[in-house]
Amino acid sequence: MASVKLHNLSSFPLPEIGYDETLAPNGEVKSEWQTLLQNLAHLGENDLVQRNQDLQRVLRENGVTYNVYEGHLATARNWNLDPVPWVLNGQDWLKVEKGLKQRAELLNFIFKDLYGPKKLLKAGLIPHELIFCHRGFLRPCDGISHATDYPLALYATDVARGPEGQMWVINDKTQAPSGMGYALENRTAMKRVLPEMYKAQPVRKISDFFNFYYQSLCQLAPKGKENPRIALLTPGEKNETYFEHAFLADYLGINLVQGYDLLVKDSCVWIKTIHGLEQIDILVRRVDDIFCDPLEFRSDSQLGVPGLLEAIRQGNVAMANPLGSGVLENSGLMPFLNNISKIYFGQDLILPTVATWWCGQAKELHYVLSHFGELIIKKIDRYSGSPTFMPSSMSRAERERLIKHIKHEPYLYVGQEKISFSTVPSLIGDVIEPRFSVLRSFAVADSSGYHIMPGGLTRTSPEKGNFIVSNQAGGASKDTWVLEESESSNHSVKITLSKPPKNYQRESLTSRMAENLFWAGRYSERVLATLRVMKTTLRYILENPTQEPFQMVKDRLLCSLTHLTMSYPGFLGDEKNPPCLPHPHLFELAQDENLVGGLAFNTRNLIQAMQSVGGYLSNDTRRMVESLKDNALSIKKMKSTSFLSLSNALDKLYNALVSLLGFITESMPREQGWLMFQSGRKIERSSLIASLARATLVYKDHDFVQQQVLEAVLRSNQLISTYRYKYRTHLNLEYALQLLLFDENNPRSIAYQLQKLMIYLRNLTSDKEDAAFGKDQKLVLEAHTKLVLTDSAELLQEKSDDLIRKKLDALLADFTDLMIQCSIAINQKYFSHSSEMKNLILTAKE
Repeated sequence: MASVKLHNLSSFPLPEIGYDETLAPNGEVKSEWQTLLQNLAHLGENDLVQRNQDLQRVLRENGVTYNVYEGHLATARNWNLDPVPWVLNGQDWLKVEKGLKQRAELLNFIFKDLYGPKKLLKAGLIPHELIFCHRGFLRPCDGISHATDYPLALYATDVARGPEGQMWVINDKTQAPSGMGYALENRTAMKRVLPEMYKAQPVRKISDFFNFYYQSLCQLAPKGKENPRIALLTPGEKNETYFEHAFLADYLGINLVQGYDLLVKDSCVWIKTIHGLEQIDILVRRVDDIFCDPLEFRSDSQLGVPGLLEAIRQGNVAMANPLGSGVLENSGLMPFLNNISKIYFGQDLILPTVATWWCGQAKELHYVLSHFGELIIKKIDRYSGSPTFMPSSMSRAERERLIKHIKHEPYLYVGQEKISFSTVPSLIGDVIEPRFSVLRSFAVADSSGYHIMPGGLTRTSPEKGNFIVSNQAGGASKDTWVLEESESSNHSVKITLSKPPKNYQRESLTSRMAENLFWAGRYSERVLATLRVMKTTLRYILENPTQEPFQMVKDRLLCSLTHLTMSYPGFLGDEKNPPCLPHPHLFELAQDENLVGGLAFNTRNLIQAMQSVGGYLSNDTRRMVESLKDNALSIKKMKSTSFLSLSNALDKLYNALVSLLGFITESMPREQGWLMFQSGRKIERSSLIASLARATLVYKDHDFVQQQVLEAVLRSNQLISTYRYKYRTHLNLEYALQLLLFDENNPRSIAYQLQKLMIYLRNLTSDKEDAAFGKDQKLVLEAHTKLVLTDSAELLQEKSDDLIRKKLDALLADFTDLMIQCSIAINQKYFSHSSEMKNLILTAKE
């Protein structure tokens, strides 16, 4: 199919190469595509282009990303969704659905046999070298029994239509299949931006599939436990599909955990929560099996849980998919699958596999070497990330080197036939162009067998004529429509509602989630305080002359900024570094993410902490995080060296952060997460008030400088209007300290922060814990007592020859130290649950 303008969609030209999904054999547009193409043409070029922009904006606001690896670094890239879906009619899909179920059943049978009786190996239906030389066959998993007939709980496969219109299986994904979450997000975004398209055609729903998926996971629970606790094990934020991990955990209502969130004790898996350890019954893993248990597999893994396999052996935790299932992704198995299916199931495969020759057999090796330039060469396992080799595009030296490797270890390689994928129409700019496509379909199992998602995740090639279909290579994705066979058809998954537990017990917040929320609260206050002081300082610099008394005020404010951010030496300077010039260093504070304590540094950490607790935030709140991120990026990229431009940019960032905190206040449940977030805010805000006061108000400046600095401090704390309303007099240091430190009715005083912090920490205490104060509460009480027992008038009494107000300085220093100790106590109480490690081998001294 050549490129066509939108107004010509009703008459497609014949495809330039291969098979085009829109065209019937007679060259006419297929009936299932006609309605869609007419609606697209009706929208018109400008409207569709605008809808496409809206679609990308929605995905960006929802934080949909796919991490792309460049060397050892991962860069988050926005998810690319094409607004033109792939449409499949109901009859075509029925055959695909039956073929997927059949293939899932077959692979599930092979998995149980390979780790069980090994009849297939003994009968010679699968060569021994093909299994035992594959790194996916994990000998420590041999003989493990499973409580279900379908241990392969989740299965995915990449299918593509060949030039004759036949669907072919390209790859099997049995270890930790990805893509389900992206498929659901694609559908959600499309329905939001192009809702009229769905009204025009009977598209089968996919949301019910996810409800069924959750129920099928619950059926894996050891010993039939009701309402089991389920967790999704992720490698972390740098994984390419981390967005999907967080999205699915949020959508299914299960915990998102990393290896260090879990530990094995008494052959059970436990999750660390703020109230201790709680047992996990089911793990959905997105970590490759060889990284899941450093005691049994790779000892250098930081992603897994030591002892996990033993807990599985004892039947105390179920895993989807089970460890060792990676062996089924062995591309060398493909030539043997149809024969196994005929012998054990009495059926040929409905969906054929692309022609594959395993080089471990002499005849097949000879064929591969004889047709080397016509085939695709792959290794039987992809654990090392080995690429797909295209001999036709390799140099002579490269081909000879590859042939040498194949001859040396032929059992590690396969040759596959090249097939051209079908093309689907895609919006490229303002024209429709053909792109090669691959569909990833998904199946989940319960006690009755496998159930298939209607459709799946379609991916397309990044360039016209390019057969490489990969997200890492820059390909786009599509929503996949499976149409109902008739208006009366009903393919909705039947959902059985689970019984409510007899004794409902609310789950505790995980330690990692609590820690991220706590630090999100702290970083939000750091960014707010830094923004306010920077804005106040810039305003004073812009509005006042450079004469001596005004310059002294500016210097005091700039130095307070260094103390507040702890970005030393900064504006203070030292013996080796003279004080920074205001102009470049203010921009450095705002833009340099590597300057520890600076605005850019703290904003980046705030965004990372917020993204780490994405499942705890509402959709609107997550969009506000993306808005904050965009504003921070604008400051980072700004080229202007004008203070006015910087001030305006800081205003936008400040407004975005205030809006974000407002959304959190409105939407976050008043439970453990809220208490952790607010505790972090109160500790940080009280510490920052003390730090700012200590950097500005302890100095014995002459009256003009003191008045100006005092006004700036009150203004940066948004208290200037409160002061004037309450005291109705000129600025007075004693009154100002009363407002900043002691006034329990002022939400920006230290006393108010301590009062609220005591309540939050008390409410965090578990019913199981002793009613007595913990160390964290005692430290807050001590700080509050110091304030209550302090006479504000005495704080200002000093000797005439003193350069600073020593009593005030000592009080603020003590208070800051108590808040540091309180933060450490919270960390030890809620975030650390590691037990003492013991050597397995005793030394001579022991």
